[in-house]
Formats: sequence, structure tokens, C-alpha cells
Amino acid sequence: MTTDAVLNTRGARWVLAVEAVFPVAVQQAYLWLLPHERPRWLDVVFGVVVGAIIVVYVGRRGLFGWRIFGLAWGSDHRRAAGPVGVFTLAAVGALLLWGWRTGGLRQDWDVLGALLLYPLWGLVQQCIMFGIVYPRLRLLVGVRTGVILTAVLFAAAHTPNPLLMGGGALMVLVFGIVWERTPSLPVLALSHGVIGAVCDKALHVSMRVGAHFLDM
Repeated sequence: MTTDAVLNTRGARWVLAVEAVFPVAVQQAYLWLLPHERPRWLDVVFGVVVGAIIVVYVGRRGLFGWRIFGLAWGSDHRRAAGPVGVFTLAAVGALLLWGWRTGGLRQDWDVLGALLLYPLWGLVQQCIMFGIVYPRLRLLVGVRTGVILTAVLFAAAHTPNPLLMGGGALMVLVFGIVWERTPSLPVLALSHGVIGAVCDKALHVSMRVGAHFLDM
């Protein structure tokens, strides 16, 4: 489907904007309006409902495909691995150096388990940001501004945690630059997972977001 066709069918431009912002806006509303002590099954129900809504409007819009979601077979994954790998090593190195200088390093083997599990969470988040949010923003405002706004929305999803907001925005900005040429969801998910695992399990930093962050 061409850009003009997408913009001129099934709603106006503002609908694309709503679709792009929806995953972040509804997540923030959920985190701020419901208490942290809520039952965990409610989180599952919330995720299923939001996921179903996203699937419906992705299908209706026609903005889906293996390459749109960074899952196409080919050289994209290999080509993305180089620059994303360099960024990941630099980010992890900077985090560990900061932790060492500030006395915030943890010595606990639970980081190994996190390195295995965090990429799965990274897969979900980057799928939403680059499979759902970015394609719509790219249609609305172009590549450069679309990447910047995607990074801004990712930062907003981690409000009000300053480390996760700033670091997350930088991470997604780098991811977006790479994605435009070589979209690879597995590579981004792995990088996100490694960085997230180091932040959570190797450093004494808060990973809380939403109202729960203010309970510290």
C-alpha cells in the first residue's frame, strides 16, 4: 500500500497519530491510575486487551509485513548487528564504568538469568515502537522527525524515571537510525535486553516507572 493510500483511506492523518500514540498513552494511564498493589492477573488482562486493539487497527490499516516488523529473512539482521553491537558494548561499558565510579556495582549472579529473559521483554517493547509507532510517525512527519518522536514516546513510556527516560530515548534514537536502513527486530531486542539486564541487575538503580517510582 502506498503512502498516499494509507493517508487517504480508513481515516484522516489524525487517526494515524492516535494509533501511534495509543500504546504509550494507555500504558501510562494504566500505571498512573491503578495502584501498584493491583492483582497481577489484571496486568495480563490489560496487556491482552491492548494487544487485541493494536492487532485490529494494524490489520485495518494494512501497515504490516515481515520487513515492517523487522522479521524479514535476509541480510538486514547481519547488517544491523554491527552498529547495534557497537552501541550495546559502548552503553554497557559506560554503565559499568559509572557504577564502578559511584560504588553502585552489584556482585550477584542473577544478572545471568536477566540476560536470558530481558531480550524477550525487549522484543515486545521494540516490536511496539518500531512495528507500530514508528511506521505511523514516519508517514506523518518523515524519517528524521519520525525517529526523534519515536524516541520521545519511548522516553514518555518510562516517565518519571530520569535514567530510563534519558537512556531509553538515546537507545531508541540509535535504533531508529539503524532501523531505517536495516530493520531487525531480533537485533534490537537482544541489545535492549542486554542493556536492560545490566541496568537492573548489575547496578543499584531503580527500574520503576509511573506512580510506583514516586513511592521510593
